[in-house]
Amino acid sequence: MSKVEEEVHDIDKRLVKIEAILDRLENNHLAHVEADMAEMKVSMKDISSMVFKGIIAFFLQLAVVLMGVIAFLASLVWG
Repeated sequence: MSKVEEEVHDIDKRLVKIEAILDRLENNHLAHVEADMAEMKVSMKDISSMVFKGIIAFFLQLAVVLMGVIAFLASLVWG
């Protein structure tokens, strides 16, 4: 084998190793990332739901307090 052929053979071996590493990354790591993203999506929906419920509860409580203040002021005026 000539020197160039040996270098080409060496490069081929390195490419095979790189392809194996890339395949492993695609199949293992990306699967874990996709699973984590799916879990995050579910938890974000839960958080959004909780925030929305909290906002509704805040405005309902505000309405109750305002009605109480209005009733109190009305009782002072019309006694």
